[in-house]
Amino acid sequence: MDERPVSPGAQLWPAGVRLRLWGPTLWAAAVLAVAFYFFLLTNDIQYAQRPGRLGPVFWPRVILVLLMVTAAFDCLMEARKAMQRGLQLQHPTMASGEKRMLWLMILGLVLTLAYLSLTTLMGFPIANALFMFTFMLLGGFHRPLTASLIAVTGTVSLVVLFVRVVYVSLPLGIGPFQDLTLLLYSLLGIV
Repeated sequence: MDERPVSPGAQLWPAGVRLRLWGPTLWAAAVLAVAFYFFLLTNDIQYAQRPGRLGPVFWPRVILVLLMVTAAFDCLMEARKAMQRGLQLQHPTMASGEKRMLWLMILGLVLTLAYLSLTTLMGFPIANALFMFTFMLLGGFHRPLTASLIAVTGTVSLVVLFVRVVYVSLPLGIGPFQDLTLLLYSLLGIV
């Protein structure tokens, strides 16, 4: 058996420890990449420009640019923190609470991707209300009635903000989901 001393820099860390150190940095980088991808997709949106109007692409692009700037800043800050923690870490272990947080992070990512995929099918109001409700419960909020009230109130506020104030066309959904979305819009006086 080889008895040569191992330098601290050559120490191999388990994947869980590396993920704990670099997970927030990777998450911020993923948000940056997805925001950039969606920003590129806005180039394919075609519409008739009206004089005196910003157009339906303006606000999504502004939001995506702000998201990219924030994610890039967060990525740099988290990378700096990861390097500092990595230097201080001597005997890495992952507690059960950290494993739970890892699973919650993975489930949150899966839930977010499902939300993005289902928004076209279900329409923004229904998909957003379900997403907010499920995300709150997943995050540890244990009051389903309050969570549903927050989800509905938040969704109605976003619909009014995006459709009436900012003039963003939100996905209506397909089939019966579209009918429910249009019913909500008529109740809010949007249609």
